[in-house]
Amino acid sequence: MAIGAVIFIANTCPWNFPGQSGIHVNPPKLRYKLAVRCNVSCDNIRLQNLALQEAIHAAALRFQESQQSEPLFHDPYARCFIESDLYRGISSNFKCSMTINSSYYRLATKFIDDKLLDAVNKHDAPRQIVLLTDGMDTRPYRLKWPPISIIFDISFETVFQIASKKLKEVGARTSRNSLFRHIPAKLVELQERLRSLGYKGDKPSFWAIQGFYPMTSDRLEEILYQISCLAMKGSLFVGELPLAAVELDSSSEEHEGKWIEKVFKRNGFLVDIVSYEKVAMDLCENLLIDDGSLVVEDDGGECRSVLFVAQQQRLSDDQLDFVRREMELAEESGDEEGFEDM
Repeated sequence: MAIGAVIFIANTCPWNFPGQSGIHVNPPKLRYKLAVRCNVSCDNIRLQNLALQEAIHAAALRFQESQQSEPLFHDPYARCFIESDLYRGISSNFKCSMTINSSYYRLATKFIDDKLLDAVNKHDAPRQIVLLTDGMDTRPYRLKWPPISIIFDISFETVFQIASKKLKEVGARTSRNSLFRHIPAKLVELQERLRSLGYKGDKPSFWAIQGFYPMTSDRLEEILYQISCLAMKGSLFVGELPLAAVELDSSSEEHEGKWIEKVFKRNGFLVDIVSYEKVAMDLCENLLIDDGSLVVEDDGGECRSVLFVAQQQRLSDDQLDFVRREMELAEESGDEEGFEDM
């Protein structure tokens, strides 16, 4: 029943309205403070509910792909999310606010999987993988991570806890000799929380984003800033961005690409925009029609997202701290030698 509470509490606010018989009325100042606090609380709950429904929708698409005779990827854990009261409650009480076209989502999932594993397997341990997700991302469990990998999931706490309970019930486990840690999606606390869990900014890291909610242009800018501070120079950042995060006067692909390049470059990243058609061509020509365009299922309309691969071009804060320390030691050593010469 706790799941039902998460879903249906969105339209309720627990304050007492003045003038109702039998109900204690707080003083005006206190009522105002309670109302403000409650509005914030209710907004957070509504946001969590929207995040939950988006995560469930994505899990359903992964389950559908896993049932294909030749799936692009296999997610054995998506079933536990949709064969539950949780999925039925979402399906009957919500309409997805950001319809995800399954063709694009499935290609994006495969694309991110391959880029992450390819990069991770080319580096020596320890390996740091940071996933910005919808809270129901099963990559920590379904992908074969090499030994001595530490995986961080950054997502809504409520959604993640619901997902964790379901995954535990079906016996989901991460790869042997790997660690999995969760961090609530509070970007202002990201650096502190990651470092407290063992993240090292002077070691290679691999970042991915898909389904992170909500995503706006301001939030994207904050994410890039945080990663730029945390990620060692040369680190990978790959993912799928909703067009809602892209501020444009024109909806053309050319303008989308230029805006994305600009905001990534501003935060120290070299970025490449990857077309879904190219991903499809690399995977299977059957996914394309004669004119080279993508075969799209009639379930979500036009593409509402962008694929990208980026590389950190700046030194992380930890690397900069090391450089500063070395310079200070060199200066101190020079001062001592100068004193001896005198």
